[in-house]
Amino acid sequence: MPDPTAAPPSPYPESAAPPDTAGPPRAQAGRYRVGRNVLIGVACVVVLGLGVGSFSGLSNLKKEPPRADPEEDVFQVEVYNVEPADVRRIVSAFGTARSDRVAVISAEVAGRIVEADRLKVGRPVVGDHVEIADDGRSARVEGDVLVQIDPQVYEQRLARAQGLIAQDNVELRQLEQDYATNQRLLEQERERLATITEEYEQKKELVGRGAGSATELRRVELDMKQYEESVLRLETDVELYDEGKERLEQQRAVHDSDLELARIDRERTSVRPPFSGIIAEVMSDEGQYVKVGDPLFQITDNDRLEIPVAVSLADSSEIAADLAGGKRPDVALAVSETAAAQWHGSVVRIAPVADEQTRTV
Repeated sequence: MPDPTAAPPSPYPESAAPPDTAGPPRAQAGRYRVGRNVLIGVACVVVLGLGVGSFSGLSNLKKEPPRADPEEDVFQVEVYNVEPADVRRIVSAFGTARSDRVAVISAEVAGRIVEADRLKVGRPVVGDHVEIADDGRSARVEGDVLVQIDPQVYEQRLARAQGLIAQDNVELRQLEQDYATNQRLLEQERERLATITEEYEQKKELVGRGAGSATELRRVELDMKQYEESVLRLETDVELYDEGKERLEQQRAVHDSDLELARIDRERTSVRPPFSGIIAEVMSDEGQYVKVGDPLFQITDNDRLEIPVAVSLADSSEIAADLAGGKRPDVALAVSETAAAQWHGSVVRIAPVADEQTRTV
């Protein structure tokens, strides 16, 4: 600490001592200031040490507060089992159902309708089909006769064709019999001609020697010529057999064709549906005269329905790719967009032409 008895320092700088002033009083004042500074530093250190010691002692007297053991944080995480799967894409579209098979049955022969009692709109009919018997064999079963055209004219044509074929058969059998007879006669005439020719040569030789009769030689020569003509005629008949047989066979083929056409026309007078279904429209009446091609009735099969729906070009390209890969996209059908599906089907084809007005396929 500073000495209270010491004189206060002068605010004005000390003037330099003259060179001849004595030095000991200045050195003594410097040592005093150094000692004072050391004493001040030691006192500060002692006070700081006492403060630190007191704080440390007081802190040792204070008890530590109770501490709870740290707990680990627990996080609740939901875990799911996932598997790879294709994402189903749903395409919604609208369309009008129509029958997959609709046929207009027309008359294949001309004539008057003599029976059409079964032609009623909405009536189910049975068409030609195959049934399996108990023994496992299949048999073709004809359908219901819905329209009967007068068969009288076609029955006459059938009978005439059958008569012509019967006549061809008679002519062919007669030709074969004549051929066999001519063959047998030809062999006999050839043998006789050989015999008479040998006899003629002998008589001719005798006449040449002057031992035979010229009249007898002339008779034998005439007989030989007759046999030669007979052999020639029979050979001609035998040769004509092939031509006659070919002509009769061609004629028989034409008559067979006429018979088959007559039989087909006779069967076509009974009009049957090509498949089982329901009569949708009646276009003819009993007693009406119909020509070939005149419509008789329309039949529809509702067991399988087809619904054309319009989709965008992007959707149609993806559906077409599935169809090209052998897949048939599933279809669920409902009466409205909010109703539950009542029918199920599949896509069968993509139309080759797009609608330019709606830009859909």
